[in-house]
Amino acid sequence: MNEAATALAIEDWKRFTPLANKLPILFLDGTRLQHLSIECGGCSAHLEGECLRGEIREVSGDRYSIAGLAACQSCQAFTQFCLSSTGSAGSVHLEWQTAAGVLMSAGSVSWWRRLLSSFQ
Repeated sequence: MNEAATALAIEDWKRFTPLANKLPILFLDGTRLQHLSIECGGCSAHLEGECLRGEIREVSGDRYSIAGLAACQSCQAFTQFCLSSTGSAGSVHLEWQTAAGVLMSAGSVSWWRRLLSSFQ
């Protein structure tokens, strides 16, 4: 990152709040996105918790946009991210754009959590 890009990233970092404070995302059927981890673009470390700052916006119904910055203490780099998230039937799907195209990831919620959420 050059100096101008670094200065902009620092300003965004100050403006954003930790994503951990905005989770979980609760989808219409009770499915939840409780945790988010981003891979550092510099050293491939898994970044989470206070290292992730950004915004979560409801796009429509069960689709959310998650965008922000991940700060890596190991290599002292910022990684920008922009994800789309949907959830249903106990499974959360994340999509993001890369140079190679659109990638998708799905994570299932355990049967125990699904059962508990049906009683909430």
